[in-house]
Amino acid sequence: MDLRFFTSQKLLSLCILALVLVPDSSAYAFSGFVQEQSASTVSALIYALLFVITVLLITPVIQFYFAALKRVSMEKERKALHQAMREKNTGAVYVDTHGKIVFANTMVKNLFKENNDVIGKNIDEYLEFTYSSKLFSKEDGAPITINTKVIKGNSPITLSVGEMLLSGKEEVRLITMCAPSSSSDSLQGYEHLISELEEYKTALAGAEGDINKILQLSPVGIGKLNKDHQIIGANKSLIKRLKYSEEELKKGNFYKLFSNSKQAELASTQLKEQKLLRDFHVKLVGKNGKEYPGEITIDPIDDGKGEYLFWIINRSDEQFQYEKFEALLQNSQSPAAIVTSEGMTKANRPACQFFNVASDDMLRGVFPYAEKYNDSDTKAEELASMFQTARTNGGTASATWSFEINDRKRPCQIKLIPIFKDNQFDSVLFLWTDMTELQIKSDSLIESEAKLKEALSTLDDKQSELGKLQEQISSFSVERDNIASQLSIAHSENKMLRENVEQLVLEKENSSSGKEALQAEIDTLALQLKDAELREASLNKEHNTFTQRIASLEKQHGEASEALSATKTECAEQRDELERRDQELRNLKSAHNEQEALFEKATSELTSLKSDVQSKTEKLDEFEDLIFNLKREKEKTQDEVSQLTVKVSEQRDIIEKAKQSHLEVHQDSSNALSELRAQLDTLTKSSEEKQQALLSEREQLQDELSSTQRALQKANQSLEEGQQLSQQRASEGDVQSSIIEKLKAQIVELENEASSQRKELSAVNEKLAEEIANEHNKAETLEASVQESNEEIEALKQQIQAQLDTIANFEKQSSHDNAERQSSQADLQSKLIEANDTMHSLQSEIDRKEGQHQQLSQELEAQKKRASEYEESVAKAEQTQKELQTKLSQAQKQLEQASASSSSGSTGNAKADNVIQLNRPDVEATELPSKPSTWFDLTTYWSTQSAGTSLTDALLRLFDNIDELIKYGDEATGDGSAQQLISLAQKLVTLSKSINAEPLIDLAQSIEFDCSQGLDDNALLRWYPTRLGLQRSLRVVYDHIQRI
Repeated sequence: MDLRFFTSQKLLSLCILALVLVPDSSAYAFSGFVQEQSASTVSALIYALLFVITVLLITPVIQFYFAALKRVSMEKERKALHQAMREKNTGAVYVDTHGKIVFANTMVKNLFKENNDVIGKNIDEYLEFTYSSKLFSKEDGAPITINTKVIKGNSPITLSVGEMLLSGKEEVRLITMCAPSSSSDSLQGYEHLISELEEYKTALAGAEGDINKILQLSPVGIGKLNKDHQIIGANKSLIKRLKYSEEELKKGNFYKLFSNSKQAELASTQLKEQKLLRDFHVKLVGKNGKEYPGEITIDPIDDGKGEYLFWIINRSDEQFQYEKFEALLQNSQSPAAIVTSEGMTKANRPACQFFNVASDDMLRGVFPYAEKYNDSDTKAEELASMFQTARTNGGTASATWSFEINDRKRPCQIKLIPIFKDNQFDSVLFLWTDMTELQIKSDSLIESEAKLKEALSTLDDKQSELGKLQEQISSFSVERDNIASQLSIAHSENKMLRENVEQLVLEKENSSSGKEALQAEIDTLALQLKDAELREASLNKEHNTFTQRIASLEKQHGEASEALSATKTECAEQRDELERRDQELRNLKSAHNEQEALFEKATSELTSLKSDVQSKTEKLDEFEDLIFNLKREKEKTQDEVSQLTVKVSEQRDIIEKAKQSHLEVHQDSSNALSELRAQLDTLTKSSEEKQQALLSEREQLQDELSSTQRALQKANQSLEEGQQLSQQRASEGDVQSSIIEKLKAQIVELENEASSQRKELSAVNEKLAEEIANEHNKAETLEASVQESNEEIEALKQQIQAQLDTIANFEKQSSHDNAERQSSQADLQSKLIEANDTMHSLQSEIDRKEGQHQQLSQELEAQKKRASEYEESVAKAEQTQKELQTKLSQAQKQLEQASASSSSGSTGNAKADNVIQLNRPDVEATELPSKPSTWFDLTTYWSTQSAGTSLTDALLRLFDNIDELIKYGDEATGDGSAQQLISLAQKLVTLSKSINAEPLIDLAQSIEFDCSQGLDDNALLRWYPTRLGLQRSLRVVYDHIQRI
């Protein structure tokens, strides 16, 4: 409807409203009428008036609203029409009343042969005659057809002029134009049409030929189906793969090729309902009965005839990789399971053992992030988040985790690897590395380290106590020397007193005049003798006390030595335990490294599988682009491929980062272990140095004791000489003159002995002052006692001189005193006898004390000797151990040098040639198994050899046999011949039994059983783990040869 109609209606409504609202003179007459009528009549009239006003106000608004909606819809239709006309191959323009072009599609410029834009220009500028003035005349308003020519090129053109239209407020006409290929007046148009038709037919035939050529040369099996799903055509790839001829394929239904009837029914139903089939995985049966895994895609190509185009992608490689992945999963020593959104779908035997179940059926549908397997709900949610992230984004993840299975903590290292399937991440591979034993070993190692530290601290305490005991022994030795010196002084004083008594007795016999003086002198000497006896008794008591203390100290020393030896033994045991734990830790690390190697191999194979899938997907996309280049969008496929490439690269980066972090963790653990060993070596060296210091201190003590014993022996000898002299004097009592001379000589000897004793004491004091700086106080006390002894000796000398003077006086008065001497001789004789008895009792007591002292000295020497012998034996054992370790390290270095060196001479014996041939870096790169006897039993193999064969020749021959068998196995599995596989299985059984390798025997028997049952694919799958086992046996044999 025209907008002008709505405008007129709106104006009319406004006029009526003005008439109603603006009162005139008649309105007052109406008010009078209202006053005359009733209230109900007036209210009815008011309501009617309000209704009229409301209708008059709302009607224009509604009309305006609908007009706007219609205008918007017309605008949308016009834009859609313009868009449709732009995409047409026919020229179309809108021309206004002035003949100007207001719209033109892209084809118009081609028809007008114009490069610039034609909008806004007059249409007559491009045509031979003027038509714009006739387009909007009343007589030419109907649609017409005009045949004219374009000015540029003088080419004919046909204009189809439509009816006049309203575009906004202007009138326009739609003109469509085309360049005719023929003229109605001549046959040129028909010839042109026929030539174009022939060209089209030729191009169509060429395109069909190209398509058929592409179909025939395609590596993918392609064919056609009719509406009854029967094969009506097939290319060479499909015929070659299924071993059928094209005529045989055309017989029967397409679903006869399916190995599974259920899959055939499912494919038929889906194709009938959806008229297409996408990525349908199936196993097809060939003419020879062999199954071929493939992926079928079916699309309709002719809806009228009901024909379909199908192609079958070969999935044999993917199936082989999948079966190999399954074999690696089942034969892996680490727990592994495949987890989808429905839980675990597959799990190997170690995973069943890890979760403590009998079979993997009990794990189906179970989620590793279930609450019962985790410490808390937070941990379970965290593991579930890791699973969803790996499954959605495609990135690997690893973490240290703790599972709780049957109320038992299982620390482990988990790793999540997404599995790519059907162009998306379908599931996640869970890998567990059980760290329970490693945790137990680490705890025990920490406990052993604590025990070792405690033992070392105890050893230090014992050594400090031993040092204190040595210091006490040295101090008591010094005190004992002092007592011995004092004892020798007492002996010398006793000797002098006895000599004086004898001299006085003789003087009493010869002189009676000095009886009283002699009696007084004898009393004085008797008092001095008692004092000397008391002093000697106190010295003996002190000597006994010190002897007991020395004995207790020696006992403590023995206990300390025993504790030291026990501590050394415990330390050695702790060291052996630490080495054993260290060896177990290295074994666990080697096993962990093997698991990591297997995992890295599985990861690389999984990566190769992904790359194969990606390459096949790219080939499929390229082929689909060739066949359906008008239906498929190449950019989308390329984007998907680029996204997959980015995800794969990210996964590789994450795996490399995980490897680097694992290597850094292993490096940190090895550095910590080396630091611990260095600390242990430092403690061992410090304990050895302390033992050497103790040995040197003991040698010094022994030297001091030996010097003390020598001094004691000298004192005893002098005492014995004094006794002999006293006996001689007793026998020669009749001659006073000779007695006096002997007394003088003895006095001179006593003076000499006193001087020699003073010299010895001063030397001892100087030695003690030089060696023991902390014993100054005791040395001063000893010097004081020596000074007192010297003073006493000087006093005795004065007494002796006085006695000599008295004797001289007695000689002068001898004639006067003879009578008195004879009378008192009997009294003096009795006193002399008593004095002799007292001297004999004192001498016997001294002898007994000296015997006890000598016995204690001998026991002390025996204990010191045993202690020194024990320490020497310990030192010899440690020295022997060091020498053995040195020899062992030298032997290992020589062995490594011998294995690394090779003969470079042109001439040599057969053994040198064998060494050159056995310089195999590829074999050395293989890690030596933790249990070499499992893969090669030397005793069993050597028992099968003849008597004249040397061990080297036998091992070299076995090495060549294993190497040749590996090469033969690679060739046999590459060819896939059943006869070669049977021969390989027989050789494997023979070889594995000869070396008594149980894992190889099991694998060889399995391959032999598969070959006997015709299961060649299973035998091919088992060859990979068998090859790994042969390489390990080869590595062990190589190690034996290098050792020889």
